[in-house]
Amino acid sequence: MATKVGKGIPGLGKSQGSTFRTWSGKGFKALLGEVTAKPKLDDEEREIGVSVKVPLTFIGGPKQHDDTDPKGKKATLFMNVDYSKDFTIDQLADLFLAAGVKIEGDIPNYAKLEDKEVPLDLYERPNPNGGAPFQGFRFIHSTTIGKGKAKARARASDDDED
Repeated sequence: MATKVGKGIPGLGKSQGSTFRTWSGKGFKALLGEVTAKPKLDDEEREIGVSVKVPLTFIGGPKQHDDTDPKGKKATLFMNVDYSKDFTIDQLADLFLAAGVKIEGDIPNYAKLEDKEVPLDLYERPNPNGGAPFQGFRFIHSTTIGKGKAKARARASDDDED
């Protein structure tokens, strides 16, 4: 796409560039978009994990420190699953369990996640290199916090939607 000489872009001169936003709090509820995965390879081109992209549209959640209501806002989470680290595999399983999608064997069916609602908690993780913070997250399901608490939290999220 070519631009015409002499045409401006409204607001460009005042722009401070991109800002990174993290979301924080317990009790978010989100609709999943198309979840995709890309293999992570080592120096010898062996698959050692996957990078999973999880697009979200917030259905509800706590107001943020700047009074932003997350409802209707979009975010993308990235999961780095390392086959040698069980906790990263567990985190991926948490996503499927929170979405109510049955895990059948070792091959994840990401397509079954699309359009599912998931409860999750979000928090800011400091960047050890001093850059922009990372978005931390935890998908909530009955084995992460107990069945009673999971049901209570789901009811509370549903009440917040009104």
